[in-house]
Amino acid sequence: MRGMKVSTRDLLIPPLHAVVRESTATFAVSDPRLREVLAYFHEHIEDPIDVAELCAHVGVSRRWLEYEFRDSLGVTPYLYIRRHRLDYARRLLIAEPETKIYRLAKRMGFSSAKQLTKAFRREFGVSPRDCRRTAES
Repeated sequence: MRGMKVSTRDLLIPPLHAVVRESTATFAVSDPRLREVLAYFHEHIEDPIDVAELCAHVGVSRRWLEYEFRDSLGVTPYLYIRRHRLDYARRLLIAEPETKIYRLAKRMGFSSAKQLTKAFRREFGVSPRDCRRTAES
């Protein structure tokens, strides 16, 4: 613009995270009972919900739920719950930088910050603190 040359190289900037919008938070599964389970879980993601409670909420057996999750989503209900809680924790780390990690751990159903950190590192390859620092910079 000021007589300077423009670089012809593309500058790729990776996204920090995806923002889930209410309009896109639908579940593409054919069974209405599984859709109800998923909706219930996501509405109560900070509550100490386990697989037994999900079964009771919809009135299905644990075996049915296990098979349906594996067939439709490719994971067990436990892994689905764990992954989505960790992803939610990652979003909270960024959205609420002032919140202590041990408080987020309690909100997500982990018994301690150490337990959250271990699971978080296993899932994302970084600690919650490093994730937060990366997002802040």
